[in-house]
Amino acid sequence: MLAADSAPDPLRTLVERMSLALHERGWSRMPARVYVALLCEEREQLTARQLTGLLGVSAAAISSAVNHLIDSGLVIRDPIPGSRQEHYRLASGGILGAVMRKQEGSPHLADLADEGVSVLGPGSSGAERLGELAEFVRFMDDELKGISERWKTHQAQRTS
Repeated sequence: MLAADSAPDPLRTLVERMSLALHERGWSRMPARVYVALLCEEREQLTARQLTGLLGVSAAAISSAVNHLIDSGLVIRDPIPGSRQEHYRLASGGILGAVMRKQEGSPHLADLADEGVSVLGPGSSGAERLGELAEFVRFMDDELKGISERWKTHQAQRTS
């Protein structure tokens, strides 16, 4: 679908522009390119070699990018029996699913910040900042749960 050696290909241009937009939102550049390529690709799974060809980058760049995306919960590595190559595919649930999995699976930052308040002692500047961090993290956790539910409702209404 994407071709590394083609002249101005509208799809390749789209991949580059979308990955740049993700980069501007804090994503690392190569994981953004790989993620967008997987989003746009018709095939369900791609090998590292296929991704290298599609994006015109080194195997090392692809390896680092897919490892980052796997760690983020956005991509899944599928070993294929009888094949020495691993295949990569998008994780179910999209970006919201990855965000929710990360939010549930990580140590609770707010609890650690509360612990820091105890260590530093109430009233200190550091304790104030940690208290605000704890409050913000709990607020964001609650908001993400609400966003997730609203998104599921939106998707259900859209498909019916």
